[in-house]
Amino acid sequence: MTTRVYIDYRMADIIALAQGARYNMGSDIGQFNLVICCHYIGDNLCAAGLKYGIDYWFDCSYMRPDGSRYMKYIFKDEGTAMFAKLKGITVDDY
Repeated sequence: MTTRVYIDYRMADIIALAQGARYNMGSDIGQFNLVICCHYIGDNLCAAGLKYGIDYWFDCSYMRPDGSRYMKYIFKDEGTAMFAKLKGITVDDY
């Protein structure tokens, strides 16, 4: 039996990356933060060869007591989650 594993991504970190040259979103991305972050994470995981709905899924978005918002993703197994964690979230500048 495989155990599903969760990874929490801090939205502020993803937004900071998404404001880079490739995505060129500027500083005011306001109400679309969640959508932008989901798209950005999805692009990066897809580039690593992972498929949404097969290898990973969006679980929820939540606020920690310190006011930081996080996005939780579930991965099909420990190996896939470890691969995603080691790959990290990066920016391809071009």
